[in-house]
Amino acid sequence: MPSRRTLLASLGAAVGLAGCLDTSSESPTATPTAETTLGQSVDVDGTTVTVAETAAVHSYQYLSAPDAFGVESAGDGQFLFVGVSAEGERPPPVDAFALRVDDDSISPVDRAGVPERDLAPVGESRYTEANPQGYLLFRVPAPLDAESVGVIWGRDTDLRARWAIPASRLDTLRSPPPEFSVSYDVPEAVGGDDPVPVRVDVTNAGEGAGVCRGAINHTGPMYGGDTFSLSLGSGASETYEETVDYHVEEDFGVDRLQFEVVVPGDSQSFTVRLDG
Repeated sequence: MPSRRTLLASLGAAVGLAGCLDTSSESPTATPTAETTLGQSVDVDGTTVTVAETAAVHSYQYLSAPDAFGVESAGDGQFLFVGVSAEGERPPPVDAFALRVDDDSISPVDRAGVPERDLAPVGESRYTEANPQGYLLFRVPAPLDAESVGVIWGRDTDLRARWAIPASRLDTLRSPPPEFSVSYDVPEAVGGDDPVPVRVDVTNAGEGAGVCRGAINHTGPMYGGDTFSLSLGSGASETYEETVDYHVEEDFGVDRLQFEVVVPGDSQSFTVRLDG
């Protein structure tokens, strides 16, 4: 059976992030009203804010359509998800928060494609004033070269609080990023009632460990998607295998199947002919 194999090298470092990253130095540095740590609550003027957890990742999966998944890569950087909850009549807006990295401040990333529910590393959805139980998303360098990292509420002379991120959670942020090399093995044709084997081989050629997050989206004749994740240390290789078989013993009146495989920094479309 003829097959094709496509090799894509060094995907992780070749990807840019659409959007705007606001990194600014605040001068003079304001003293927070409250210095605290993750999991603690701060009450100011009847509004209680809690910053509870963080998760650093180099990519994430999200619902790009009702029946398909996308993968957003930070390229040679990394994403930091921060869980935030606010109670009171006036929850702070998103731009009231920032990530303080030594003496610099990084604003949350504002973009449309973000994870929800079980795809979110922290919480279930993005924090907003209308939904003040969620996460803030930041993009930071990888590795992050900083002695002190924390989440702040307020800016300049109106700095309300700072939640320090403990050293144990900074180890991941200070690690170099992974660099994934991905190849695909998909047959050009199968028997009309035979399943289609899909093989995705991933090697981490980077200096740091990471997770290669991906998805297989079916684009005809049926539509739908599945996600997968492979955790790889530096220099490690892993394989993800899936079988496309929804057409077996079914009559769709077509002579081919179509789907795409999405990984950090790349998307490949495949058409498999059904013979017989």
